[in-house]
Amino acid sequence: MLAIAAPLPQFFDLNGLPLDQGFVYVGKQSQNPQTSPIPIYWDEAGTIPAAQPLRTLNGYIARNGTPANVYTRGLFSLQVTTKNNVQILYSASSAVGAAQEVITYKRDAEGAVAQTLKDALGQMVSVWEFGAVGDANSLGEGTDNFQAFQAAIDFAASKGFGVYVPDGRYVLKAQLTSAGAVSIRGGSRGTVQLIWPDDATSEGIKINIGGAVGISGMAEVSNIQLLSGNPDATGTALHIIGSNTFSGDRFTSRVIVRDIVCRGLTHPFTDGWKVGVDLNNCSNSLVDCVTFWGRIASTGEPDYVSENAIAFNGAGTPHACAITITNCFLIYAKTAIRLFDFEGALIRGNQALGINTGLVVDNPDIGGYNYPHCSALDNHFNASTACIIVNRTAQFIATSNLLYLQLGAFTGSGIDILGTSNHFLIQGNIFECLKTNHGMNSVVVSSGTSGVITSNVIRRADGVTSGTGAGVWLTAGASYVKAGDNLIEGTSTPYLDQGSNNKVAHSGIVGPRFWESSLEGVINQWGTEVVTLDASGDGVITLPTPFKVAHQTSIAANGDPGTLPTSYFMANQPACTLTTLAFSVRPNPGAVVCRVNWMSKGR
Repeated sequence: MLAIAAPLPQFFDLNGLPLDQGFVYVGKQSQNPQTSPIPIYWDEAGTIPAAQPLRTLNGYIARNGTPANVYTRGLFSLQVTTKNNVQILYSASSAVGAAQEVITYKRDAEGAVAQTLKDALGQMVSVWEFGAVGDANSLGEGTDNFQAFQAAIDFAASKGFGVYVPDGRYVLKAQLTSAGAVSIRGGSRGTVQLIWPDDATSEGIKINIGGAVGISGMAEVSNIQLLSGNPDATGTALHIIGSNTFSGDRFTSRVIVRDIVCRGLTHPFTDGWKVGVDLNNCSNSLVDCVTFWGRIASTGEPDYVSENAIAFNGAGTPHACAITITNCFLIYAKTAIRLFDFEGALIRGNQALGINTGLVVDNPDIGGYNYPHCSALDNHFNASTACIIVNRTAQFIATSNLLYLQLGAFTGSGIDILGTSNHFLIQGNIFECLKTNHGMNSVVVSSGTSGVITSNVIRRADGVTSGTGAGVWLTAGASYVKAGDNLIEGTSTPYLDQGSNNKVAHSGIVGPRFWESSLEGVINQWGTEVVTLDASGDGVITLPTPFKVAHQTSIAANGDPGTLPTSYFMANQPACTLTTLAFSVRPNPGAVVCRVNWMSKGR
């Protein structure tokens, strides 16, 4: 509530004496308060209405002969006259003019103190003060507010103030820029819309805080919708540029982007942004509760015009640290979240669908050294090509994510580890393929080492009907990876290990032959089957899975009681290969058929 200050200060007549029996009128902002009055109250809660005009006693607004405070619910116009209706004071708006000196503001909170409205408004610059008008219609037609907004931003940046955008729909015909740290806040992202129509010469907001150092390099944008009417989707909704210069505390910029919406003005098939939020060299950045709704090509999904919903580029030295992206909803883009060249990121609680790729974690090739670290936790990515791609990252954690593959006539991947990434943990995720005739390689280590893949649920990697996909695929570029204790179903190839020094805990059945491997690298194989001996009484059994190193022990025994009663079976260990078990029956029975029970152990 806004308070019209009483008992202090006093109103005085034209002779400088305290005003007795004067009239006080409170009306709509910028209108005649006598002809356009607004409700006023004797209490802050707004439960006791006060009749107009108010009367003065000894210069004070009085109630029943006693000085009293009077309250309104918002900005207002004010007029004070003598008992003969001679005007003493008039202000068209409580936000500007002399009336600020006689109006106080007190927040509805315990311990809050009153301050003059002038002081209160000085803490935040409103775009209304510079002539902005939020009068746009649903088509994005209305007054061009570019000059008003730009003037407010320039003034606020020069003074270290924030910019406030009241409720309304504001047309802007050019890009808003700031060469210094600035805070831009709207009343609510549901009620404040900044609209760049199709005929805008440039779009979005661009803030450059690269010239500031230390804790002065800050920027914040919150509680606003950024709408583009551009059918080509070429603009960036919010672009913030930091610095890669060392300061005393290592970090040179701190950015908060919270509760904003980046979308097209009308429909995903009609207009939108190329990029939603683009951060460059912005250490200690928080992106929270951002909604991005991109542009779909005329050919339909999964063909998207929009590139990145959220992008971070830390190119430079030192590399940006501590990027946190949480609780965002991202739809209709080639990539939901793209990170490049950073030293630490937390991606948590985001939902992205209608995308080609969910999360791309990428770092430059710098001679074999990879930058740390990225954690992807509790996200939901529903993509057509890949849910998560990790390239040249020293430590990566993916846990408790829900990763779906859908749309597109091609086989995709759930998590793909590339570029000699190392020290990774993929645990407790759920993978699901909803493609009809194509599969999902749920976890692919294309070029990575020293990782653990465990406790994941991998369902229907072969797709809904006739596709094929691997549950865990360790390619020739994978080494020293442990994979096991995953629940894999609806998948023709649960594990495919083509790398070196990997340890996979898995089991399988190949005809009458069985096998299992442990995370310690031990492989046990066994079975019972009919074998035709050669003329020397020797036989060979094909193992259900090849050993990686060699046999350790093998046993072969007669499988039919009463058959060859005087014979014994001997595993010919030196003749065994990584794929076969050789045995002999002695004394030599010749080329006969016999049933053999066998076991083999190795690595």
